Amino acid sequence: MLDLLNSLYQELRFVPGKTLNQCYALNEAAYLIGSGNASAGLLRMAYDALKAAFGK
Repeated sequence: MLDLLNSLYQELRFVPGKTLNQCYALNEAAYLIGSGNASAGLLRMAYDALKAAFGK
């Protein structure tokens, strides 16, 4: 799950003209990726939040 979140984060972090909601979703994902010990449930929630924020 961490790999999926990381790849989606890498794909979306340079999208121009991000909304505030998209920025929050990216920040949450970056925090969880950097923490290294987040549970699978938290990683899944961040992944789903990124997909929803960017309409993927």
